[in-house]
Amino acid sequence: TDHTSRSSSMYDKPDPRETPQGMIKVAKRLYYGGFFLLPWLWLVNFFYFVTYLNKESTPQIVRQYVLRSLVGFLIYTAAFLIWYIIYACDWNKWVDFGHTFALFSPKGY
Repeated sequence: TDHTSRSSSMYDKPDPRETPQGMIKVAKRLYYGGFFLLPWLWLVNFFYFVTYLNKESTPQIVRQYVLRSLVGFLIYTAAFLIWYIIYACDWNKWVDFGHTFALFSPKGY
């Protein structure tokens, strides 16, 4: 038995970025997946296609999905950080409402 050859495995599949149709399919799935409260997919989409953004063979729609993914990720991250800073600074002033969001409260509160 020759262990060095593989008959069919996941490594034999072509990179979807090699064809315009494959690029569109992957970029579109990652873009729409980010709307299901998975903004990290937008970041993955950006880094997956970042080297292909300036190539002439990259379809314009892929560029749109990738750049919109980056903008979506930055907006979502900024909104989350703003909410976290406000909550971390003022949660104890919100009385019971602030405690409902806390996983644990320090002693004395």
